[in-house]
Amino acid sequence: KRNDEEINLNKQIRNVLTIFSDENIFVHANQDQIMMKIDKDYLARIIINLVTNASQAKSDDRKSVINVDLEKIEKRIKITVSDNGIGISEDKLEKIFDPNFTSKNSGMGIGLTMVKRMVEDYNGTISVTSELDKGAVFTISMPSGL
Repeated sequence: KRNDEEINLNKQIRNVLTIFSDENIFVHANQDQIMMKIDKDYLARIIINLVTNASQAKSDDRKSVINVDLEKIEKRIKITVSDNGIGISEDKLEKIFDPNFTSKNSGMGIGLTMVKRMVEDYNGTISVTSELDKGAVFTISMPSGL
């Protein structure tokens, strides 16, 4: 059951990211305080899943960099998680949100399906673009709810 509350997205996402020991995760925002009405647990699951995937996709030949960008444009919130990892091949890209799809050796492949469902639960959308050996970009767009 969702427990929506008005939160400061900037602060909440920074708090969530403290679980990662990776110092190469950067948060950027187009406003100091982006307020949003959302369930904190939903938000945490979405961010943790996307950042975990990004960190697992790191390339062996370069230092991993993950950017989490927050934007408020009118009454919409845009969250972008991008990495400079190995990228996602085109054949996998079209299946990436399917239940049970995974390109990893472990896990159940429900992560991105769950993320998509939670984003859509807030009348939002999630999309992904990728270039092999350059990285991937996940973009979420949702109403602020305020």
